[in-house]
Formats: sequence, structure tokens, C-alpha cells
Amino acid sequence: VFVVDFKATRDLAAGLTATVEPAGGTDALAADNRAHVVVEVRDRVRIAMVSPPTFGRAGLIETLSPGQWIRRALAPGERGAMEIVDVDPSSLDEVDLRSVDVAFITRPDRLSDDGWRVLNDFVRRGGLAVFTPPAELNVHPWTDRLRTELELPWRIELEVVDHAAGLMLADEQPSSELLRLLANELGPLTRSIRVHRVLPIDAAATQARRVLEFADGSPLM
Repeated sequence: VFVVDFKATRDLAAGLTATVEPAGGTDALAADNRAHVVVEVRDRVRIAMVSPPTFGRAGLIETLSPGQWIRRALAPGERGAMEIVDVDPSSLDEVDLRSVDVAFITRPDRLSDDGWRVLNDFVRRGGLAVFTPPAELNVHPWTDRLRTELELPWRIELEVVDHAAGLMLADEQPSSELLRLLANELGPLTRSIRVHRVLPIDAAATQARRVLEFADGSPLM
């Protein structure tokens, strides 16, 4: 594990060279002791918030939309490492995701046919797409579109299952590259979370890696 200081490069392509020396000195094949790669460097992570537009200033915390909640979590201050662009889900197109690293989709039920195609292309070229179910819906036909358009080998139920007492998250979470930097803090961060509505995932039909799990072993993410 090593750290590279990118502060001097801003939105440029940087060349990295890694060199290792064999334990006993020069070996028979010196060419494999060095590797070179060119990486794209950005001063910010660019995020598309694919969420219905909200007008005016946010009022009470209880009235915040999912998009507003996620925005506050990612960019709590004026200056940060996240650059967030708002996109209406009904009009999502290629231009919206052209230079974006991550897309949060809070209303997948409002995506057009073109929107689903654009998201498929985005994921295929290495983008991260995070889908959150609309809380006000009881039936979610968009889950079929998610499975077919992104060619997922697993199924999400159409109807919500309610848990009056709330589901707790497991004390021990799976090892995940996505949350690697938070691994030591996941316990305290998730201890107070209760989930009351769930779209069950057919976990037996997939080999997808789990990021977060409930205490009963079912996947949250």
C-alpha cells in the first residue's frame, strides 16, 4: 500500500512508475521489476444527483427529500472533494453523465427508456450507480427494469415488506472495498439505524458482493 500526492496535478493525466528490487539482487528478468501506468487525476469527485428538482430552501429536516439528504451527507460545506450536479430523472441523457464518476438515482421509477440506456452505458464504462427505492411507493415495477436493463442475475421483489419494530444492522459487516475507509467505524455508525420498509432481494440467486447486511443476514446494500 502506498500513497501518491496528486496535489500538484489538477485534472491531468499522471504517470506512475512502480519499481521493486529482488531480495537477492539483480534477477534474470529485470523487465518485470518495473510497472508503469497512466491514471486520470481530478481534484474532485463528480457526482450526478438524479433526483426530482426541489425549489427554494429546505425547511424542516423531516421534509428533506432523499436527494437533499444525500447531498448534505456528501457535501456538508461550501468547499469539499465532491462536485454535485442535479439531474432530473425524466430527462437523463448522455451529456449529463459524460464527465461524472458517480450517479445517485433516488427516483428510478421516473427514468425514461433513454435514461435506462444511458445508465447501462455509464456502468459498463466503469461508473458507480447507486439506486435508492422511492419511500412513498408500495409497489416498485422499476425493479424489473433495473434487472433487465443492467442485466443483473438477481431479482428484487416488487412489493415492500414492512417491519414495525425495525430491522437492525449486523454488528459485523462484510469486508467491502466501497466502505474500506470506514471499516473501523461501521459499528458505531450503524448501531442506531432502524429500517422499517424493505424491498427484499433474492440473495440466493446472486453472487454479488454485499456491502451492508441486516442482523438476520439479509442484504441492505
